[in-house]
Amino acid sequence: EMVARLTGLPLFKNVVRLHNEFITGEADCILDEAIVDIKNSWDLVTFSIRSSDYSDQMQCYMELYDKPTATVAYCLQSAPDDIIERELKGLTFKYGDNVPEWEEIRIVNNMVYDKPTFLYWIDKRDWIGEDKKAIDLIEGFVHIPEHERIALVKYERDPIRMRLIEERVQMAREFIKQNFIIIETTWKSKES
Repeated sequence: EMVARLTGLPLFKNVVRLHNEFITGEADCILDEAIVDIKNSWDLVTFSIRSSDYSDQMQCYMELYDKPTATVAYCLQSAPDDIIERELKGLTFKYGDNVPEWEEIRIVNNMVYDKPTFLYWIDKRDWIGEDKKAIDLIEGFVHIPEHERIALVKYERDPIRMRLIEERVQMAREFIKQNFIIIETTWKSKES
């Protein structure tokens, strides 16, 4: 939703998984000439690290869906209420029934990126800023505009890279085949 709104692209969740002799995959969104895959970051730190680990995944999607380009949309969205609640509940393992207000505010501060949502949590939890740490966290909240919470990384289809991926798949299959026979033989001989 956020990616579609900010890019203007008509994005809809793809539900078609494709496969060939080497790979299988289900890209998030399929356009006429591109793949769009959406990665939601856990926090600001993981958002700032634009992992290149998705390069091969995008190559595979472009191969499967026969598209010339793919884009990874890294997003930083406020965590859903249930995840925030779970993190807040986890504080009771450390503090029991005496969780400091500032610790709860710190959790929300790290999982929410827009002021309206942050204010919603302050109201929901009845936080009043009971100590200096709590007040500093409330006053120090930084609203990050939505357009700054998306980063797009584009990939071009690379047939050479795809052939290398296929070779690695074949090597992995051969490794499994050789080692499975050894494991199976060892297992059968132990039964006798």
